[in-house]
Amino acid sequence: MAVKPISSSSAQVEMKGLEPGETLTIIFKAEVPGRHFSQIEEHPAQQANANGYYSYEVSGLRALPGSTVNQWQIQIVHARGVACTEVTLP
Repeated sequence: MAVKPISSSSAQVEMKGLEPGETLTIIFKAEVPGRHFSQIEEHPAQQANANGYYSYEVSGLRALPGSTVNQWQIQIVHARGVACTEVTLP
């Protein structure tokens, strides 16, 4: 799994090794402890291609008030488990 910054408020999610036709749930979370929390959950209709590859762009990832960086934790839920990572947007 890879999550690459595209802009200051969007990222590209890429995943390999999926079952052809598999769908994903993509969850982005950011937090300023004790002050602000944001969660963006996507349920794209798009499916993994015949080679098990999936690519999807998520937008609306703005830095939270009081945060010094625009950092997000990502969970990708698929049929066989969950993959996790982080991304910091410029």
